[in-house]
Amino acid sequence: MAFSPLYKSAPKAAQLDAALYELLVLIDAIRAGRARERAFAIKVLQQKLDAYAKTTESEPRNIDACC
Repeated sequence: MAFSPLYKSAPKAAQLDAALYELLVLIDAIRAGRARERAFAIKVLQQKLDAYAKTTESEPRNIDACC
């Protein structure tokens, strides 16, 4: 099954960033996979997002820094 990338620049960016490539593979599995593949991709993606959230929870946030 062929489908368009989420963004035009996504394939090039994924070639330069292994972590991004892994995330995009999971998204593609959710978009086009069968039920078992989708369920697995959702589980792994949720684990990655949870792990990321835990690493950023302890970091101080300066909301004024962005503006």
